[in-house]
This record gives sequence, C-alpha cells and structure tokens, in this order.
Amino acid sequence: MKHLTHAEWEALRRAWEAGNDEGQGSAFGEDTDTPRQAILREGFDVLAVDADGTAVAHTKHKHYYLVCTTIGPWGVDVTITARALFGDELSVQA
Repeated sequence: MKHLTHAEWEALRRAWEAGNDEGQGSAFGEDTDTPRQAILREGFDVLAVDADGTAVAHTKHKHYYLVCTTIGPWGVDVTITARALFGDELSVQA
C-alpha cells in the first residue's frame, strides 16, 4: 500500500467533493462494507487507506476512485487528480 501525505489526501478529497457535487459517483460494495472492503468486493486494488477509513481504489484500466463512507461506501472518480499526484505509471505494489 502507498503512504499518502496529508496534502495528497486533501487534494483527493477536494476532487471527490467536486465530483460528488456534480452528481458523479456511485455506490461501491455493500452498504455495510468499509471503503476498503467495498473496493475489494468490486475487484479493484486498494492503493491507500486513511486513518478515517477513506480509501483509494485503482482499477486495471488505470482509473482511481476515492471511496468514502456516506450512507454506505460511495466512490467518485478522482483519476485526473490522482494522476497529477502519482503519475500515470504508478505501481500498485509500491
């Protein structure tokens, strides 16, 4: 798993909020899942997990989702921000 700085988490959260405010996003996993569990249930890789449980998903197609707990796990595509932070060639195994 990758360690993210406070600034990286904040940038991803701002991207999540902007996308969510625009009506983007979707439910991940089951309502009772943690974000990490939901990401794994969807078949994605867990890139990082913050202390509050918020998690970053990485797909096989190099997309990134920030998954937060709202009423259940809710993911918003934060690919543009994540690529700016991590670059396109991020290894999930890093």
